[in-house]
Amino acid sequence: MKKLSALLISVSVFSALAQEPRSNVSFSDVLAAPFAEPDQRIFYGDSPIQFVENWQALERQSSAPIILSIHGGCWLNAYAIEHTYAMNTALRDAGFDVWSLEYRRVGDDGGGWPGTFNDIQNGLVTIAAQYGGEQALAQRDVTLIGHSAGGHLALLAGQQQAALIDRIVGLAAITDIRDYAAGENSCQQVGNRFMQGADENAWTAANPAAQPLQVDTYLFHGDADNIVPLAQSRDFAAHEQVEVVWLKGAGHFDVIDPQSRAWLTILNELKQLSAQD
Repeated sequence: MKKLSALLISVSVFSALAQEPRSNVSFSDVLAAPFAEPDQRIFYGDSPIQFVENWQALERQSSAPIILSIHGGCWLNAYAIEHTYAMNTALRDAGFDVWSLEYRRVGDDGGGWPGTFNDIQNGLVTIAAQYGGEQALAQRDVTLIGHSAGGHLALLAGQQQAALIDRIVGLAAITDIRDYAAGENSCQQVGNRFMQGADENAWTAANPAAQPLQVDTYLFHGDADNIVPLAQSRDFAAHEQVEVVWLKGAGHFDVIDPQSRAWLTILNELKQLSAQD
C-alpha cells in the first residue's frame, strides 16, 4: 500500500495564492462551482437514471489514469449526479479520464438495497466495455472514488471488482452502514429507509465494515464534518489496507468542492497515487 505524503493541510500552504481556497463549504457552494458538461452519456438500464457519464481526459491519451466516481446524497433521489459535475470537471482538467455513475436511489422505483447496488455493478460493467472489456480495463490505472453514501457504495463495489480497481478512495465515506443508520441526523435515518425490509444477511452484505478488504483504500475526512461522524473513518482504519487523511477545518462538502483547500490535498494525493503505478 502506498503511503500518502500529507495527513493535514495548513493555511500557510496557500499564502501565495491570489484567492485563498475556502473551507467548510455548503452544498449550495458546491452547486455554484463552475463545471463542464460531460462528453457523453451511456445508459446501462431501462430507467432514465441508469446511466454513466464521461469527462474525457483533455489530452485523450490511451494511458490516462481513470477515475470512476459515485456521487453521494444520503442515498436519496433528491440528490443527483449534477452536484459532482464540478469535481468531475476538475479531475478531467488534472489529466484523468473520468466516469461518473447515476443510479436509482431511495424514492425511485427499484432504489434502495439491493437495487441501488445492482445499478452500481451494472454501471461499472458498462464502463469497462468502453475500454474493450474487463481485461483491458485491468491494464489501466483505475481509482474508484465515492463521496458520503457514494463512498459506502464504492467501498462495497471495489471489493467485488478487486481485479479491475487499483485503489478505492472514500470522501467522507460511510463505512459502517449499521452503525451509521443508528444515528439521529436526517442522513443517518435514511440509512434505515435504504435498507427497509432487509434481513440480517442483507445488512451484513450491505456493510463495508463487515467485508474482507482486498483493495488498498484511502479515506479523506474533514474534521469539521457534521454529517458523517469521524468514527466512520477512524474505526475503518483498523483494517491493515486502509489509510486516513484528516483534513483540518473541512466540512462534509469540502471534499467534493474544487475551490476548497481540502480539495487541493485530495487532488495532489490522487495524482501522486496514479503516478506511482
